[in-house]
Amino acid sequence: TAGICSRQSILSGGEDFAFHMASSPELIGPLLDVPKQLICPITQELMQDPVVMADGNSYERSAIAAWLARGNRTSPLTNEPLTHTTFIPNINLKILVKDIEEKMTKEQWTQLETQARSRDLEAIIDALCEREAHKAMKKPDPSPPTQAPQG
Repeated sequence: TAGICSRQSILSGGEDFAFHMASSPELIGPLLDVPKQLICPITQELMQDPVVMADGNSYERSAIAAWLARGNRTSPLTNEPLTHTTFIPNINLKILVKDIEEKMTKEQWTQLETQARSRDLEAIIDALCEREAHKAMKKPDPSPPTQAPQG
């Protein structure tokens, strides 16, 4: 149906584009329980180079650098102003990440990568659906304009 956006069908310019997700690999045993403190709140991925910011939270260095490069001067988590934008390396968190990485099997890494790709794809689809909904709201009235009586 035209004008409806879903994960199975993304409408663009009136054409229907089918969306087929590749089947995800079977889970090969349970994933290690990764503490949420090791996951960057911006990227939702295991941090490799964690830094502490003025809000007291840790972020992946490249993710918070990109946040600041876009002109943001607030915490991505609380939206409160950052009193400074100095990156303070979180050495203890980095050590914990390395410990977790050493315990992870190749299959677990594959599962985490698949989950990350799936989150990226979901975000893209959501953005496309939002764009289509916005376009639908801006469509002009298809009926021709009426002319004022002359005379």
